[in-house]
This record gives sequence, C-alpha cells and structure tokens, in this order.
Amino acid sequence: SLARRLAGLAEAEREKAVLDLVRGQAAAVLGFPDAEAVGATRGFLEQGFDSLTAVELRNRLNAASGLRLAPTLLFDHPTPELVARQLLAQLAGSVAAEGGAVSDAARAEAAGAEPSAVFGAMMREAGQLGKQEEFTRLLMDVSRFRPSFASAAELDKAPALVRLSRGETGPALVCFSSILSIGGPHQYARFAAGFRGHRDVWALGNPGFVAGERLPANPEAVIEAQAEAVLRETDGAPFVLLGHSSGGLLAHEVAARLESTGVFPDAVVLLDIYSHDRDAAVALQPGLSAGMDERSAGQVPVDDTRLLAMGAYFRLFGQWRPKEVKTPTLLVRAGERLFDWSRDGDWRSYWQLPHTALDVPGNHFTMMEEHAGTTARAVADWLS
Repeated sequence: SLARRLAGLAEAEREKAVLDLVRGQAAAVLGFPDAEAVGATRGFLEQGFDSLTAVELRNRLNAASGLRLAPTLLFDHPTPELVARQLLAQLAGSVAAEGGAVSDAARAEAAGAEPSAVFGAMMREAGQLGKQEEFTRLLMDVSRFRPSFASAAELDKAPALVRLSRGETGPALVCFSSILSIGGPHQYARFAAGFRGHRDVWALGNPGFVAGERLPANPEAVIEAQAEAVLRETDGAPFVLLGHSSGGLLAHEVAARLESTGVFPDAVVLLDIYSHDRDAAVALQPGLSAGMDERSAGQVPVDDTRLLAMGAYFRLFGQWRPKEVKTPTLLVRAGERLFDWSRDGDWRSYWQLPHTALDVPGNHFTMMEEHAGTTARAVADWLS
C-alpha cells in the first residue's frame, strides 16, 4: 500500500513522493507526457481541469492511496502541492500503523482532516420527518459554538481567490460562493470554462466551509475579509463581482463596502438571487433541499463542517437587505421554474434596486451546470 511505502521514508521524502504521485496522476488525466508538465503551485483549473476531470483525478488518487477523498478535493485544495499535503494528513494514521515516524503536528493535522457526519444523519432524518426548518434553526444555534473571527485581522489565513480561467480581456470576474452547504468555488467551474482564453475568472470560497477554518462572528467580518482578498488579487486592475444564488448577497455587500472606500467595481452580476426576500426564502426551502440532496450525493459530500457553516451564514444574513450602490448591476434570471413561489404573479428572481435583467435557459441549479455555457455568454455579451 501507499502508506507502507511512505512509512519507510523520511518526512521530506514522503512529501516529495506524494507530490510526485499527485502531479503524475494529474498529467495522466490531462494527457500530458510526464509529471513535470504539471506545475506544483499552479491552480488545477488554470492548468486545464474542469468539474469532470477534477472528479477523475480524485478517483485516481482514491485508488492509489486507499483513501476516500471528497469530490471537491481540487477546489478545497486548488494546487498539486496543497492536495499532496491533504493526502499526507489523511494518510498519517496509516503511516504510523505501518511503523513510520509521524510528528505530533502531522497527527494533529490528520485529526482535523477527518470529516464528521453527525449532523448529516440528523439532516436526513429531519427531511424524512418534514422538519427541515426546525433542523436549520438547530444548525444556526449550534454554529455559535464553532471558533470565529470578528475581523479580517484575526484570521490565521486570509481568504484566497482560486483562478478558474485566464485571458487578456478585462475586466476580470470575481465569483462569490453560495452560503449553502454545497457551495464553493467548484460551483463556477463550468461557467468559467466559457471564458477560458478570453477573460480572467476567479472564485472565492467562504471562510468556515473547510475543516479547521473559523467562521465569521458577524457579517462585517466576512465582508471585510473578502473585500481585502479582492483588492489584493486584482491589484488595481478592473473587476466585476458576481454571485449565483446567495453568493449574490456577498458580491453585492463587498461592492457596497468597496464603494465606501472609494473603490468602484465595473459591475455587479447577480445570478438568480432570492436571498433578500423572507417569504421567498421559506417557499424555496423544499426546492433548495432537494437540489442540495441531489448534488451532495455526487458532487459535494456535506459533512458537519459545511452544515454548521451554512447554519452560521443563515444566522448572520437571515435579515439581510441590500444597500443601494452606484455600481451597474445585472440580474440574470433562470428561465425554467423550479420553486413553488411567486411575487406579484412572477416566479422569477427579482432585484429591488436599479438593475438590468435578462433571462437564460435552465432552472436555478442547471443554469450553472448543463446551461453554464449559455449563462456565461449572456454575461460576456452584457459586459462587452
């Protein structure tokens, strides 16, 4: 087994062996001649991976390591170097069992890498009993007891943008993840593919959705941290803030914060947002729950970390109402109905502040999946 082979190596040799494994398997998936063609510190998506090839690489690494790695592995750990570190952490116990020397730091990291599923089982039971709303309130309450940060300065590690596409046409797109348990940079992989070779596309995860990360103690903490991350990555170049579903509320709030400091994005793009309507949030729950269940089965294993993070963000932004901004805003609405809800006879997403609206094929979820290319073209046409 891989663990047995690693047990006979010194720590530095283990790190190199696992990194070589990751790069070699990545090269095989992409059809490259050898591992050297895969950069150790370059993002997977930037090197040509998409949501399907990311899962293929995960499956190869599962087979090679004997582990059960998450389908979101490449999005939670976006470079070969970071994936190798995650593999080492998860293999630490097996390496020790084979007689290998494992440091206390490695053992601690291994403990943090193990997902837990207590709340996942409870969520399934709540769904069968028709008590999703009660369970959501439980998540919101329990999330208060996870470690938190009250300002960006308190974070051990600042939020980092994951590059999904590279191009020469400006402005760059910065995409904000949904606050649902299935959210993350991975939700923009197919959408970003429509911009490759033309425009830079970045995605930003929300603090607290990965094991070991702290949750925001208040809405201002996460908005401050994300605004700083956007400015750090764009470095004075023009950019657009974009969010699908509840990711739109974060995109809008970051725009408002940046405007207050004298920095103006080129645009805000909101993809099928309902987050600012309390009645809609209640009526959308069955459709959202069904969509989350379907996607957690094959794409995002929903562990306790993600569920409690979702509960925390629901608690922090449950009463959110958008502030008016000067930045031009585009609302992209799904053209296919999914939710049993309407406002004044119209079931489509809406935005109460000044904006331009357009419709695209697909429902709330599929507009970013099989219809992602069409959604990307619609956004690109509006921006140009």
